[in-house]
Amino acid sequence: MNPLPQTKKRAVRRLIEGVGATVVFSIRIQRILDNPERRKKLVRICGKKTLRVVQPVLRPLEPGWRKLRKHVLQPTAAAAARLWRRIMRFHRRTPLPRLRRLYLGGFAIFFLLALLLFWLGNPAGGPPQDPKAALAKLMEDTAKLIGQQRLNKAEKNLEKLKALAPQHPTVLTFSGAIKSLRKDYAGARADYSLALEVAPSSFNAAFNLAEVDFVTKNYPAATAQFRRMLDARPQDEILLYRLFLCALLENNTDLANSCLDRLSPAGTTPAYYYANAARQFQNKNIPEARKFLSTAKTFYPGKTAFFDSSNQLLGFH
Repeated sequence: MNPLPQTKKRAVRRLIEGVGATVVFSIRIQRILDNPERRKKLVRICGKKTLRVVQPVLRPLEPGWRKLRKHVLQPTAAAAARLWRRIMRFHRRTPLPRLRRLYLGGFAIFFLLALLLFWLGNPAGGPPQDPKAALAKLMEDTAKLIGQQRLNKAEKNLEKLKALAPQHPTVLTFSGAIKSLRKDYAGARADYSLALEVAPSSFNAAFNLAEVDFVTKNYPAATAQFRRMLDARPQDEILLYRLFLCALLENNTDLANSCLDRLSPAGTTPAYYYANAARQFQNKNIPEARKFLSTAKTFYPGKTAFFDSSNQLLGFH
């Protein structure tokens, strides 16, 4: 069911407030009517105020007013007077506690019906969301959960995403990432390959597919994939760093030097410092390696998590 428009929500809210005000006002009127002197004063004041407001407005319309009063207002006024007398008799017959229960009971029923109307109108309990915006928000939340390795919650989000967009390349990439973190590398490879079939230009799917080869120490396949990606993005520091590591671990000195020469100490990522640290770790020069790591953390605070995970994977401590 479609959510209630905001105008209807405001109308329902005002109606609820009006009923509450009516309850309070009715109880006060009842207390006044219980006192004969105050009742006469109330009738007298209301009569005077009514005349004071109505007469200036009706005086310029005197000719039409007579016909209107004769054919419309007098019968209506008589009916209203009869209704008013009945209400007053009801008030006089009904003790105050019972009156309060009647009004409050009716108000409670109305309030519950209004809440039910809100709930049926908008089951989510919030403002209506555009489906594309909701999908984007769910993807953003899932990406954060995967980054934090909160895999159980990420898998619950993934089930919702698969129901909404089962063939979306990002959804397939999320599925592969979760499987990779679960060490189901065959399943991860299948998901990334399917994502590339759906969207051949998907960088994340291609990179993660190369990462599966890197993590499983299939360095020749990872090198080939990173090379292809680097042809399209020659200044990408992450690709240069990954290709450098593959070359370093395969003892391909020329390729490693070529990648390191293309990295800059003033880059947007700490790739230059982590690449040098990796080389020092490989050469067993641990103090020098740690100097590079310390410099990277100083210059790039909060941007080293990916590189630290690589060192942990390779045993570079």
